[in-house]
Amino acid sequence: MTRLRKSANLKYQAAPEGLHYPVSRELLNGHYITHRKSLLITGPTGCGESWIANALGEQACRQKHSVQYWRTGRLLEMLAQGRVDGSWLKHLKQLQKTQVLILDDLGLEPLTNVQCNDLL
Repeated sequence: MTRLRKSANLKYQAAPEGLHYPVSRELLNGHYITHRKSLLITGPTGCGESWIANALGEQACRQKHSVQYWRTGRLLEMLAQGRVDGSWLKHLKQLQKTQVLILDDLGLEPLTNVQCNDLL
């Protein structure tokens, strides 16, 4: 579990026990992961979306799932650099192996067609 937490690179040390929302029990059981469902956490800036996502990422690590946390802009920069230096496919294969991918700050900036394709 320590290895999973380290490779997840979570932004916050958010404990899932701190989630007290009506749907949190259902999310904490991890069925959305095993059923390969996506979650979209939205709200005004500063209301805790990133913290909730990190708490769910921590819970996924506890359940032995691989997790990666990325600020969307940084991930897209890494993929763009990968197109230049030839590591793009390697990065995509690594992302494909990840069971839980947390994309933070998605939608803050307009995306180019290439960036949209990378996300898809």
